[in-house]
Amino acid sequence: MRVDIPTIYHYTSKEAFPLVLKSKQLWLTEATALNDETEITHFTESFERMISEGKFEFPEMEPIVRSMLCKIKPERFGIACFSNERDSLTNWRLYGGDTTGLSIGFDAITLCRIHKRPDDRDAYKWIMEMRKANKKSIGGRPSNIVLRDIPNLFLEHVQYEDYPEQALIDKCLSVLPPRAKIDTRVLSVGFHLIRAACTLKKKSYQVEKEIRLIKNFRDYFQQDHELFDPGFLTENYAHRIVHGSRRLYYKHDFLVEQVREVMLGRNCTLEEADVRETLIELGFPHDLPISRSEHQYRTTNHI
Repeated sequence: MRVDIPTIYHYTSKEAFPLVLKSKQLWLTEATALNDETEITHFTESFERMISEGKFEFPEMEPIVRSMLCKIKPERFGIACFSNERDSLTNWRLYGGDTTGLSIGFDAITLCRIHKRPDDRDAYKWIMEMRKANKKSIGGRPSNIVLRDIPNLFLEHVQYEDYPEQALIDKCLSVLPPRAKIDTRVLSVGFHLIRAACTLKKKSYQVEKEIRLIKNFRDYFQQDHELFDPGFLTENYAHRIVHGSRRLYYKHDFLVEQVREVMLGRNCTLEEADVRETLIELGFPHDLPISRSEHQYRTTNHI
């Protein structure tokens, strides 16, 4: 389901918060490093089971779909997590340092649509002007701005189903061509399968009301330098060791204008004045709203 709300919220720790602001980057984590062990596979295994049980209504497409499913693996997708809730106690506890961290509100409309080189602050204003003028072409942009739609990057609500029903599968396969006719629309089938696989989780996670920024690592694995400027892949991908395993990350740039607000967790030791000073030093708007969570949550004396 496409995101249709203006602002989404990224909960993070007090230690990570200044790093995100200073780098002006969101790191999309390889799905194998997320806390849900069934990321991506929850969908692909359910789909494969449906095919094996003879419930797939397009037998002529079965070999192609099976081939596509084999390429949808957790290590080939990066994910950054957001919530549509501005002040969620669950997300504070799980991702906001147990209420000691902070939450950053981002503009959901443009977050996944533009890429910039460092310090290209005019890019956001330029694309806003283009959108107001209903111009789709990016021709004529200032020469010092790199402005692109990044392939295979999308923002979507997570859907929660323990046992995906036929209706859920049919929805992502609505673009299938008529029976016995395989045309160029087959390519869009794979895209819909990817979106569904990356946004389907079990119901035990539904309290998070998650929204995801998702990047297909296809360009990295194919080393498709023709899609990007020289050095793009090495500058925008990184590896880190997580629990003894090497994980891949995609570094997605954002603009200062895309940050809508900042909220401190109830037990964050920072003061609002300190956060504002940091924001101003890093070039963020002086009037950016800053507040503190209203949840009265005690972090000590747990039984």
